[in-house]
Amino acid sequence: MEINIKNKVAIVTGGTSGIGEVISLSLLAEGCKVSICCKSEKSFKYFNKKYKRFSKSFYIEFFDATNEKNISNFVRNTLDKFKKIDILINNIGGDETNEIKSIKPRIYETFINSYNINFGTSLNFIVYSLPHMKKNSWGRVINISSISSLNFNKRIWYSNAKMSSENLIKYLATLKEYTNKKITFNSISPGHLNTKKSYLHKLKNKN
Repeated sequence: MEINIKNKVAIVTGGTSGIGEVISLSLLAEGCKVSICCKSEKSFKYFNKKYKRFSKSFYIEFFDATNEKNISNFVRNTLDKFKKIDILINNIGGDETNEIKSIKPRIYETFINSYNINFGTSLNFIVYSLPHMKKNSWGRVINISSISSLNFNKRIWYSNAKMSSENLIKYLATLKEYTNKKITFNSISPGHLNTKKSYLHKLKNKN
C-alpha cells in the first residue's frame, strides 16, 4: 500500500519496545526520518547500535518523559537534526500497578502517576510538536491508547488516563486552527499484547 510518507519526519515516543518498536522500524522502512525516545539508557545503547544502518534517518534519546523540560529539549534536538516535524506518535504509557485491593490514604498518588505517564506525556509532546506541524501546513498526531478505555476495567486509574488522552484527541480534531492546516488527530486502542512490559505478560507469568 502506498502511503506517501517518504522523507516525512516522525517522532515516536516509547519507540524501543512493543508497538513503538514495530512502528519505528516500519516508518524507517517507508523512508521516514524517525526520532524516538525511551527511558532506559540500556535501550538507548541497544537501538542506537541496532539501527546504525539508518544513521542519517534515525535519532534517539533517553530521558524521563514525565519531565516537561526533557520533552521540550527532545523536540528541539529533533528539529536541529531533521529541520521539521510531520508526524507524532504518542506511544509512551503503561502502568506499574496491577491492582488496588482497598481504598486507602495516598491512593490518589496511584491515579496521578498513571495520569502523568499516560496523559501528561502525550499532552506535552503534542504541545511542543504542533507549532511545527502548523508551520508546515501538514501533520499527523496519533495517540496509542488502550482497549481499557472502551470497556469497564478494574484498573480505573489506567483506563481513566487513557480516556483523558482520547478526549484530548477528539477535542483537537474539532479545532480549525489545526484542521485547516491539514493536521489530523487520531487514537488507536489496541488490545492486550504479550510484550515483556505489558500487563498481560505480568499476568501470564504471575505464577
